[in-house]
Amino acid sequence: MSITRLEIGDAAYVLTHEEHGAWRELARLEGGPSALLTGPARHSASDADIELAIERAEDWLMPHARTLTGDILEVRDRTGRLVDGLGRGGSFTLEQIESEFNRVVASRSGVERDPVFVAHLVLVRELSHHGRVAGVSLGTIAPDHGGSLAQ
Repeated sequence: MSITRLEIGDAAYVLTHEEHGAWRELARLEGGPSALLTGPARHSASDADIELAIERAEDWLMPHARTLTGDILEVRDRTGRLVDGLGRGGSFTLEQIESEFNRVVASRSGVERDPVFVAHLVLVRELSHHGRVAGVSLGTIAPDHGGSLAQ
């Protein structure tokens, strides 16, 4: 089974794929959460914000979706916002990611609709769904270190 890695940062999302022991960059989305949501500085993402984020995430990932099929999606959250929003790191099934997304969409709480968290979650959900990955491994990593994931 191969690994595809998504690095989540404040300034960019970077998607890489492991090939023969080396990492190859597939795509980079400059702007990070602000590339998916027009107003990440606001306190809460609206339904329209979430729909727009889904469209933008799909546009970014669709050229690479077939590359991900059957892979483990290793998410390195350099911001800590996705791990905090989900309440934990570790392994997630596609059903768990979808359930978390549905929980956020159904919520009217500003905490659960934090725009940065929502942008990160939307991207992981869309990569999982359209990429047909086998599972998601989520952890945090210090911003300037390439070390191992903390889950």
